[in-house]
Amino acid sequence: MKSDLLSSIGNKIKVKIDQKKLNKVKNKFIEHFKKSHMYTLPISLNELKEHCNLNNININDYKYNKINNLITNACLGPDCPF
Repeated sequence: MKSDLLSSIGNKIKVKIDQKKLNKVKNKFIEHFKKSHMYTLPISLNELKEHCNLNNININDYKYNKINNLITNACLGPDCPF
């Protein structure tokens, strides 16, 4: 019974520590995300074509939304690594 109680307390402490680590990482990620997407702007179809030609990318790899001039399967953030 005593070992069950200690195990239960240990698990609760571990969860609290893991939650603190998760929150710290989450906050760092959010700050990084904000910085790398601060200057995200829509792109015209001509700009996308030019980008694809310069970088030897098949334009059909992108799903371009003509209504909002955004790509739905890629990021337009200039500093985004994805």
